Formats: sequence, structure tokens, C-alpha cells
Amino acid sequence: MIADAAPQDEQLVKDLGADAVLPRGNTVPELVRKEVPGGVNGLVDTAGIAPTALRAVRDGGRVASSLRAS
Repeated sequence: MIADAAPQDEQLVKDLGADAVLPRGNTVPELVRKEVPGGVNGLVDTAGIAPTALRAVRDGGRVASSLRAS
């Protein structure tokens, strides 16, 4: 599992089971692609960043978001 986190939360996220913790910010999709060049199979978005984060998902991958569709 790859996660993003603020610096002060990095250890907590690792302790919760993340294999890789990336710095939170607009470059997360590019950093994910460095870890998984073909893109990840799935993305769970609870922060409302899905439009930006979609760049990290492979073609045919899945996205789950906690945001309500408008």
C-alpha cells in the first residue's frame, strides 16, 4: 500500500501498514508513478483529491471516493 502523509504523520501511516509513504502535495501522482511505473490498480480517496490523483491510477484501474457526486 502506498499512502501520502504530512511529515508529522509519516510514522503513524507506516505503523498502520503503508509500504511506502509519500509527502503530501500536488506531486503525489508523479511520485506514485515512480514507485509503480504502470500506475496503481486502485485508489481510495478520502481527501477529495481524486481528480488530481487519477494520474496515479493505471488504465482500467479503480477509484473509490468518499465525496458525493454532484
